[in-house]
Amino acid sequence: MKILIADDYTATLDIYTTVLQRAGHEVVGVCDGEKAWEAFRAAILSREWFDLLLLDVAMPEVDGLECAKRIRDFEKEQRMIPTRLIFLSAHLAQVTYDDKARLGIHALVQKPIELDLLRALVQ
Repeated sequence: MKILIADDYTATLDIYTTVLQRAGHEVVGVCDGEKAWEAFRAAILSREWFDLLLLDVAMPEVDGLECAKRIRDFEKEQRMIPTRLIFLSAHLAQVTYDDKARLGIHALVQKPIELDLLRALVQ
């Protein structure tokens, strides 16, 4: 599975990336929502895609919600099936039920996350 992870806390990003790579996944890790959006868009325009997006909610510049909105708008524009999207954050209160429905969020997971749960989420 090809996974895009965005988290502004580099230690968390490194742990998630290592755990998922060891589980056999191809992982692209970026440190903010702007870079996640750019990586997603570049992949699609190169005729590649991600199977899963793991986004932190609270990131500087472009947060997870704005990043998800850009991705969903682009997917609609490209007539794509929405990519599976999971938010991992210590700030889940920032995500409303309306956000979840509007952005097609598959799961909201409170950080810190147990690594076994992380592995299970990507299956």
